[in-house]
This record gives sequence, C-alpha cells and structure tokens, in this order.
Amino acid sequence: MLIQPFVENAILHGIDLNNGEGQIDINFEIKNDVLEVTITDSGKLVTKGIEPAHRSLSGAISRERISLLGKNASISTATKGKGTIVKLRIPVST
Repeated sequence: MLIQPFVENAILHGIDLNNGEGQIDINFEIKNDVLEVTITDSGKLVTKGIEPAHRSLSGAISRERISLLGKNASISTATKGKGTIVKLRIPVST
C-alpha cells in the first residue's frame, strides 16, 4: 500500500503510453532493519500540451502512513533530468 502509488505515478509520468518509451527502475535493499525502496523514472521525452494542475492525495496519505512508522521511516523525492527519484525508508524487523 505504501509503494503502489509511487510506482503508478512513475508509470504515468515516466512512460510514454503511446509508444512505450521511457524507463522505470525499482530497487529494494535492507539496511539496518530498514527497507529502502528507490523508484526512478526517466520522465517523458516529449510533453504534448500542458497537463492540468493536479494535486494527488495519494502522496499526502502515504506520507501520513509513513509518519506512523516512527523516526526511521521517510519519503524523499528528487529530480534527475526530466525524471523523478522517490526513496522510501520503511522500518522492518529481521
């Protein structure tokens, strides 16, 4: 439930659905009892028109859920070229 909205967003904004161009990488790694999930998309190569302003509630809901998991949990986003990198830190017990 925490990862799905970010993967869906990467598909919508990182893959051109008309021709399939673009790339999404999803990496999982456990470090010190924290699952680190990195979702990277390449961004669309060509933007057709201007997309209407849209504020998704899924990001706010995910951030609220992450905050309930404690101080070692977090979500961060960064841009890389036209793409986006999302990093989630989810505490787990091993």
